[in-house]
Amino acid sequence: MLKVHNFDSSDDLDIHLSQILYELIDHSIKVKGYSSIALSGGNTPIGIYRKLSSNSISWDKVFISIVDERFTNKDEFSNFKNISDCFLSDNKPAPVFFPHSFSQHDGIVSLMRKKIDLKRWYCC
Repeated sequence: MLKVHNFDSSDDLDIHLSQILYELIDHSIKVKGYSSIALSGGNTPIGIYRKLSSNSISWDKVFISIVDERFTNKDEFSNFKNISDCFLSDNKPAPVFFPHSFSQHDGIVSLMRKKIDLKRWYCC
């Protein structure tokens, strides 16, 4: 049965959904040692990602894939840039973005150099 949630503000929605994502990511890290998540770009979910990124998560154990990226330079306006800006900070471990960007292959090459089993991280 469909359950409808009503929120008084977009901030309330962001808090609620970021808490759900936090619990899922945290559980996955505890059970599997890592978490993989596919995120959508655009302006609507950015507030959720900002709230989520403020949680105390072992971000270096989180693999983020962006599901709707365009072919752009990674420094231009892109979903990758908007989402990575939410999660990258000097004072906390950074999540791994996979793929790094469609116009660049350095993220995948970097993972391969670290000899990470890409199939395990990407497919599970």
